[in-house]
Amino acid sequence: MRIGIMGAGAVGGYYGAKLIHSQADVTFLVRENRKKQIEQHGLIVKSTSGHYALKPRCVTDVTQGGPYDVVIVAFKNYHLTDAMEDLRTLVEQGAIILPLLNGVMHMDHLIAQLGANHVLGGSCYIETTLGSEGEVLQTGGTCEIVFGMTKEGMHDPHSKDVVNHLQDLFVKAGVPVRHHSSIRTEMWKKYIFLCALSGMTAACRLPLGRIMADSKARLTYHAMLRELVTVARAKGMEIPLDFADKTIERSAAIDPMLTSSMHRDLEKGLPIEVDSLQGALIEMAQHVNIPVPVHETIYAVLSGHKQGKRTVSHYV
Repeated sequence: MRIGIMGAGAVGGYYGAKLIHSQADVTFLVRENRKKQIEQHGLIVKSTSGHYALKPRCVTDVTQGGPYDVVIVAFKNYHLTDAMEDLRTLVEQGAIILPLLNGVMHMDHLIAQLGANHVLGGSCYIETTLGSEGEVLQTGGTCEIVFGMTKEGMHDPHSKDVVNHLQDLFVKAGVPVRHHSSIRTEMWKKYIFLCALSGMTAACRLPLGRIMADSKARLTYHAMLRELVTVARAKGMEIPLDFADKTIERSAAIDPMLTSSMHRDLEKGLPIEVDSLQGALIEMAQHVNIPVPVHETIYAVLSGHKQGKRTVSHYV
């Protein structure tokens, strides 16, 4: 199986390095600056499971290095529109697309543009960032990938073969992986936690432990979770009624220094994914006539920072 990874940032770099280390056929599809950086210094990954210094194959033109059987999309959600033409080219060449993006609304967009048979659903549970020299720093999370076919595309035999083969490669690479038959619901479960976590940690400029220790902040965090669960259920997702309460219980047991990539990006002056996380929830809530005042407030606090302090062009 030939794998393309669109983006060699914190998420794509980590999983790509794991796959390459296990002898998988991987090519990174990146912008020119990242290609030069990797060619000069290598792809450096420092993780809880070991350190890697690799010289991976990188291309800046998606027509090179392929054709790919599967392309893992691992950049920030705000780059998706710019990357859509490249994704169409990859699909025309036979690739199945596995997006590991934050949020849930991108799935409808990808399926509408590329076709359900060419798009898998997926989520990853990893705490990772890029260091000042472009190195991948993985500090927490289970590093699990959950993926599967959508209901719209589950009858395609080629997609089933790709899912099975890719799962085997992740297992060989030592990546915890799980195939899920209801991938949309599973993606919503991550989205509920991430949307509330990122909104609160970024708006408060605090890690989760400090939020949980403050009674007012904890109540707001809980209210965000309840709004998310209400919208999810209104959209037909099989989310338990007590999911918000259970998430609060789990949050109390999590590393108190846990924060979000949105919080880290905000502090670095980078663009933030407020539109695809909190903004998306507001948009979906409007479609099902559910008020989400806490999300509207958090969005208002963060919206002015969405572009960051400097322009970031194209995917990593």
